[in-house]
Amino acid sequence: MNSLQSTEIDQLMLALSKVHESFGVVIGKDAKGHKGTYAKQDTILSTIDERCRPFGLILTRKSIIFDSGVELLETLLFHIPSKQWTKCISRLNINLNAQSPDQVWGGSLTYHSRYDALSITGMCASDDPTDNDGWSNQQAEEKVGYINEKQLALFRAKSHGKEQKIQIIFTKLGIQDASKIPWNRFNDILEFLDK
Repeated sequence: MNSLQSTEIDQLMLALSKVHESFGVVIGKDAKGHKGTYAKQDTILSTIDERCRPFGLILTRKSIIFDSGVELLETLLFHIPSKQWTKCISRLNINLNAQSPDQVWGGSLTYHSRYDALSITGMCASDDPTDNDGWSNQQAEEKVGYINEKQLALFRAKSHGKEQKIQIIFTKLGIQDASKIPWNRFNDILEFLDK
């Protein structure tokens, strides 16, 4: 399988850290859905572009189809000055037996476009429709558990090259694995990683 990043990504990560320093990592909400307000996909992608472009970073996506019918979405973050890059790959859902196969594929493409873009840039959308996994705000506050997959991806993106800080976090929380980070400590941990 192809590599998921160029040999070096130090300049790319430096540029991305400047994006975070200048704009933060949260993209604000701008739409209302059945579970509350959230940031739309076009807002997320245009905001990422507006934040990253001044620092020489561009985000691209392309679909890859294999002979076996497997379709992947490749999301690439490219740093123009250094030619360094990193990418993530997601498998798109294709169900030809579904009542509307194109809608299944489109929904999968939309979902992965949104979350892959957020994950690879280390950003998150405020009040995302899936933030509480269907729980009300009160239930989410009372819920005891670990961070979800989206938060785990964000943690991994932000913790790249910060092994000492990761060890401090793990020791303080008494855990061996990032998937065991308590959800109610997540914002504090992101703040610690950004210092």
